[in-house]
Amino acid sequence: MKLFTKKLIIIFAIIAVMFVVIEIFSKPKIETIKFGYSLQEAIGNSPLIIAYEKGFFERENLVVEMVPLKNGGEIVQALASGSLDVGSVGMPNLLIPISKGAPVKVIAPIALFPVDFFVRPGSINTFRELLGKRIASRPGGSADFVIKYVLKKENIDTSKIEFIDVDRAFRPIALMERNIVDAAVAVSYDTTSFIDSGAVIMKEWDEKGYTKVTSLGTAVAMNIAVNTDYLKTHESAVKRFLDAHMDGHEYIQTNRKDASLVVANHTTKESDGAFAYTSDDVLKLWEKQKNMYKLWYEPETLLGLFDIAKEMLIIERVPTVDEFYDQRFKNQLKIKHQQLYE
Repeated sequence: MKLFTKKLIIIFAIIAVMFVVIEIFSKPKIETIKFGYSLQEAIGNSPLIIAYEKGFFERENLVVEMVPLKNGGEIVQALASGSLDVGSVGMPNLLIPISKGAPVKVIAPIALFPVDFFVRPGSINTFRELLGKRIASRPGGSADFVIKYVLKKENIDTSKIEFIDVDRAFRPIALMERNIVDAAVAVSYDTTSFIDSGAVIMKEWDEKGYTKVTSLGTAVAMNIAVNTDYLKTHESAVKRFLDAHMDGHEYIQTNRKDASLVVANHTTKESDGAFAYTSDDVLKLWEKQKNMYKLWYEPETLLGLFDIAKEMLIIERVPTVDEFYDQRFKNQLKIKHQQLYE
C-alpha cells in the first residue's frame, strides 16, 4: 500500500512538473519595445497609455519603454534611426521620410481628429477672404496638411496665403492678443484655449462640416508606425503590442470613467504638469469626438491624399500603399474594429 502511495505521489509530481514546463515554454519570451509618443497628443494616444498603465503590455510578456518626445517629426526621425522601435505619428510626418525610403511603415491607425479653424470675431467668414492673410500653423505638420488639403478642395490658391510657424500653445495669443496672424489652425483637443481667448471658428468652415469631419484628409490621422528592421526580427512582439493596444481601445469603451482618470494622471505626471488634464477634461473631449478612435481603415483610401501631398509639394514622389502600410496585422485589427466601433 505504501509503495502504491509513493508511486502516486511520484506520478502527480511528474505531472505537476510537466504542467509547469508547458506553462513556461508556451508563454512568449519577454521582449522590450521602445515606444515614442507625444504628451501633447495624449488624447489620441489614450489606448496606448491605458495599455501601459493597466498592465496590458506586461500581460503580453512585453516590457514597453514609453519615450515622450516633442512632436511627430522627432518621433519619425527616431524611428528611422532605430532609436525607437514603435511610435505614434501623424500621417503627414510619415509621408516625406517614407517616400524617400526610410525604414518605417504604418501598421495600425489610432484615431482621427477633426481640425478647427479659428478667427477673430467679425473678421473673416469665408475661405475666399483668407487670400492675402496670415495663418498660424506648423508647416509640414498634421493640422497644416489638413488646412491645405481643405483649401485646395475649396479652390483657394494657398500661394496667396502666408503660413506662419507658431507653437500650438502660443496660437491663441498670436491670434487674439498680438494680432500677429489672422487665423489659426487647432486640433480639436486644443480648442478650449481658443474659445477661452474669445476666438471663434470661421463661419464657412463650420457650415461646411469641417469641425465634425472624421475622414482621412480632412482630419488629423494618428497612426502606429514601426521601424521595419525591428519588425523583421520581432514580428511576434509587434503583434502582441497591437493586442495590448486593442485592449486599450476596449477599456475606453467599457470603463470610460476610470480610463479618463488613467489618461489624465499619466499625462500630468509624465509632463510634470505641463499638460495637466483632469478626468472631466478627458471625458469632455471623448464626448465631443465620439468616433475618433479607429483600429482599421482601408489603406487604399490614402492614395488620393498622397496625390494631394505631391501637388502641394510636400513630397516629390507618391509612395505605394505597400511602401507606406504593412498590412500583415489587418485581420486582427479589422475584426476588433468591427466589434468595438461598427
